[in-house]
Amino acid sequence: MKDIKDLIANKLLVVGPSNDVRNFDADYFLNKKQEGYTTISFGNSLSKFLDLKIEPDIWTFFDPFTVNNYLDLFKKKTFNSTSLLTLDLYDRKLTKMVEQGFPLKNISKNKRFKDRFFNLDFSDIFKQHINISFEVITKNQALKKTDYFNNDKFFLIKPNRGNQCKFTSYIVPLLFCYFEKITDITFIGFGQFEGRYIDAKNVRGTEEYKLWFETFKGLLKKFLSESNVNIKFEGKPSFYQQLIN
Repeated sequence: MKDIKDLIANKLLVVGPSNDVRNFDADYFLNKKQEGYTTISFGNSLSKFLDLKIEPDIWTFFDPFTVNNYLDLFKKKTFNSTSLLTLDLYDRKLTKMVEQGFPLKNISKNKRFKDRFFNLDFSDIFKQHINISFEVITKNQALKKTDYFNNDKFFLIKPNRGNQCKFTSYIVPLLFCYFEKITDITFIGFGQFEGRYIDAKNVRGTEEYKLWFETFKGLLKKFLSESNVNIKFEGKPSFYQQLIN
């Protein structure tokens, strides 16, 4: 099977999990498709697509417990037209995550989910499962690297105290690491810290996300300005809009 990046345009619509995605209807996504955008759903924004009965082109997640919301749908072959794009981090026993020190409290406390997750075969559930290799570094090492954001390698930052801003440490690096000739990126559902699509009252970690972002903002803003990619945020004002102002 050909790699998806060889089959699609280089205009990306990236959908985050904030509650703001409630304000976008099916016509919005279908029109973007007509305009040649490839739709990438992150985390629980997948529920928005399920509600609209539209399959995204790509789904990606970082926290493996996100999968818990969709296990029953996996049995029904719901995602035959969707490719899964992740780091090469999710072996069946999650030993790679454990070795790198990522907390798995939700998983360790949920034996039923753990048993089901360990028996998943993503390549059988999705159109294809694309694994991205990575190099593990510390936060301090990342801040000293002039090429932390680059097109050739994904740098995975080891967990430390506090929550990492996934927009900064996962989404943007993943896009530029995988897609080679991006021309346009439209983001929705990122940077509106007013709850999440599947849990409107959940604002946990917001201040930690903002602190993480501020630490990397200079590096990321410089990288994006030099990338010659047209980037915009749609929907309610996004905290990340400052990257392109």
